[in-house]
Order: sequence, then structure tokens, then C-alpha cells
Amino acid sequence: MIQETYELTNPQKNIYLTEQFYTNTNINNICGISLINHELDFNILVQSINMVIKNNLNFQTQFFQENNIPKQFFNNYEYVDIEIHDIPSEEHVYELAAKMKKKCFNIFSKKLYEFKIFRFPNNKGGYILNIHHLIADSWSLGLVSKQIIKYYNLINLNKEPVLGTENNTYKDYIIAEQEYLNSKKFEED
Repeated sequence: MIQETYELTNPQKNIYLTEQFYTNTNINNICGISLINHELDFNILVQSINMVIKNNLNFQTQFFQENNIPKQFFNNYEYVDIEIHDIPSEEHVYELAAKMKKKCFNIFSKKLYEFKIFRFPNNKGGYILNIHHLIADSWSLGLVSKQIIKYYNLINLNKEPVLGTENNTYKDYIIAEQEYLNSKKFEED
């Protein structure tokens, strides 16, 4: 199956240039911690995170070069195994996040994100998301967290989450920007 490819958006081009200038660094990593102060079913948390990954095209974004020009496409979802770390205290969560943030993503690899779940001895915990700025921003981390908690609560209440209901993907933005750049309005502006 041939994937539809897209040019990078103007914001992505800026991030890409920064990535080229600071190669083999973590300059474009965005890392966030979600600390959940309730006892958790960690199997449901893994399931909820995978639902969010499946339901958000940003997580399926892959980059490649064609004639030295970076392009992107949206690959098919694949289940993600997420490590669960047993951690004695909150202080250790920050240490784990700091280690994760040091990761240098290869922008041409299959995944530009990493989730890790942490569990405290009292069965409370949460997760850490480290993601490349080419596919997300800080605002996105908040939206992802809300979706994970929403799916977790629905599954925990034995309700079936409806996938595909989150609108306004980055793909929509890519298409809208291309339409604008090819429009009379752009010429006038």
C-alpha cells in the first residue's frame, strides 16, 4: 500500500532546521510526567495509552527524505509495549524522566516518542511521555494526558471507549496550510 506523503509545515521546517544544526542532541525533546494520585490498574493504563497512540495520527508520523527534502507520512498503528518501572518514591520519577529526556531520537526512525509507566509501592503511579517536537508540542502533552485519563476511566467503568472521535489532527493542519499556501488569499496576504 502506497502512503500519501506530505511536505513539512512551516513550524516543522523550523524544528527540522534546529534538529539539523544541533544533530545528535535532545534539543527538540518534550518530556512530561503524569502523576496519578489514585490506585491504578496498570494493565488498563497500558491499554489506555495504546488507545491514545492508535487514535492520534501524530504518533504514527514518520519522516523520510526525498531528494534531500524532508517529507512525512502517517504509518499504520502498531501496539506499543510500555515498560512498567517499580519506583520507591516520587524523587525517582524525576530521575527516570531526566534519563528519558536525554534520549536522542533519530527523526527518520519509526517512533518519535517513548512512554514509560511508573508504579509506587502503594499501587499509585503514572507515566512519562518523551516526544519529539516534530510531532507534538507542550499543549499536545496536556491533550494526550486528558485522553489517556478519559480512556482509563471508561475502561475502568467497563464502558467501551469510542475511538476516532478526537478531531483536528496534525494532518488536518498540514492540509489546511497547503491549501492556504496555494490560495489566492495567500497571494493577497
